[in-house]
Amino acid sequence: MVRFDEDTLAALQRVIGEKEDRSDFVRAAVELETAIRSLDVYADLKAHLTTSESIEEFCAKAVRRAVQQRKATLAQEDAPNEGKPSAE
Repeated sequence: MVRFDEDTLAALQRVIGEKEDRSDFVRAAVELETAIRSLDVYADLKAHLTTSESIEEFCAKAVRRAVQQRKATLAQEDAPNEGKPSAE
Protein backbone atom coordinates (compact mmCIF):
# COMPACT_ATOMS: atom_id res chain seq x y z
CA MET A 1 0.00 0.00 0.00
CA VAL A 2 1.26 3.42 -0.93
CA ARG A 3 -0.03 6.70 0.43
CA PHE A 4 -0.09 9.91 -1.62
CA ASP A 5 -1.04 13.41 -0.59
CA GLU A 6 -4.11 15.03 -2.13
CA ASP A 7 -2.11 17.07 -4.65
CA THR A 8 -0.37 13.96 -5.96
CA LEU A 9 -3.66 12.06 -6.19
CA ALA A 10 -5.21 14.96 -8.11
CA ALA A 11 -2.23 15.06 -10.50
CA LEU A 12 -2.50 11.31 -11.04
CA GLN A 13 -6.18 11.60 -11.80
CA ARG A 14 -5.55 14.37 -14.32
CA VAL A 15 -2.92 12.26 -16.08
CA ILE A 16 -4.80 8.95 -16.19
CA GLY A 17 -8.34 10.19 -16.66
CA GLU A 18 -11.42 8.23 -15.70
CA LYS A 19 -10.97 5.12 -17.84
CA GLU A 20 -7.61 3.93 -16.50
CA ASP A 21 -7.18 2.23 -13.15
CA ARG A 22 -4.96 4.24 -10.81
CA SER A 23 -3.39 1.10 -9.29
CA ASP A 24 -2.49 -0.19 -12.75
CA PHE A 25 -0.94 3.16 -13.63
CA VAL A 26 1.13 3.28 -10.44
CA ARG A 27 2.20 -0.35 -10.90
CA ALA A 28 3.33 0.35 -14.48
CA ALA A 29 5.16 3.51 -13.39
CA VAL A 30 7.04 1.62 -10.68
CA GLU A 31 7.93 -1.18 -13.10
CA LEU A 32 9.24 1.34 -15.63
CA GLU A 33 11.29 3.20 -13.03
CA THR A 34 12.68 -0.09 -11.72
CA ALA A 35 13.67 -1.14 -15.25
CA ILE A 36 15.34 2.20 -15.93
CA ARG A 37 17.30 2.11 -12.69
CA SER A 38 18.29 -1.54 -13.11
CA LEU A 39 19.89 -0.62 -16.45
CA ASP A 40 21.95 1.94 -14.58
CA VAL A 41 20.86 4.70 -16.95
CA TYR A 42 18.97 6.86 -14.48
CA ALA A 43 21.57 9.65 -14.41
CA ASP A 44 21.81 9.48 -18.19
CA LEU A 45 18.04 9.74 -18.49
CA LYS A 46 18.00 12.84 -16.33
CA ALA A 47 20.78 14.32 -18.47
CA HIS A 48 18.90 13.38 -21.64
CA LEU A 49 15.94 15.47 -20.55
CA THR A 50 18.13 18.58 -20.68
CA THR A 51 19.95 17.88 -23.98
CA SER A 52 19.03 17.85 -27.63
CA GLU A 53 19.82 14.13 -27.97
CA SER A 54 16.99 12.18 -29.59
CA ILE A 55 15.24 9.45 -27.65
CA GLU A 56 16.52 6.98 -30.24
CA GLU A 57 20.12 8.00 -29.58
CA PHE A 58 19.55 7.80 -25.84
CA CYS A 59 17.97 4.34 -26.06
CA ALA A 60 20.70 3.03 -28.36
CA LYS A 61 23.41 4.19 -25.93
CA ALA A 62 21.53 2.77 -22.94
CA VAL A 63 21.05 -0.63 -24.56
CA ARG A 64 24.67 -0.69 -25.76
CA ARG A 65 25.89 0.08 -22.22
CA ALA A 66 23.57 -2.56 -20.68
CA VAL A 67 24.88 -5.19 -23.12
CA GLN A 68 28.49 -4.25 -22.37
CA GLN A 69 27.83 -4.47 -18.63
CA ARG A 70 26.15 -7.85 -19.03
CA LYS A 71 29.08 -9.15 -21.11
CA ALA A 72 31.51 -7.94 -18.44
CA THR A 73 29.49 -9.66 -15.72
CA LEU A 74 29.39 -12.92 -17.66
CA ALA A 75 33.13 -12.71 -18.31
CA GLN A 76 33.77 -12.25 -14.59
CA GLU A 77 31.54 -15.22 -13.77
CA ASP A 78 33.43 -17.36 -16.28
CA ALA A 79 36.89 -16.17 -15.20
CA PRO A 80 37.12 -18.44 -12.10
CA ASN A 81 36.43 -21.45 -14.36
CA GLU A 82 39.30 -20.67 -16.73
CA GLY A 83 42.22 -23.00 -16.41
CA LYS A 84 40.16 -25.65 -14.62
CA PRO A 85 39.66 -28.97 -16.38
CA SER A 86 36.15 -29.44 -17.67
CA ALA A 87 33.85 -32.00 -16.09
CA GLU A 88 33.33 -33.76 -19.43
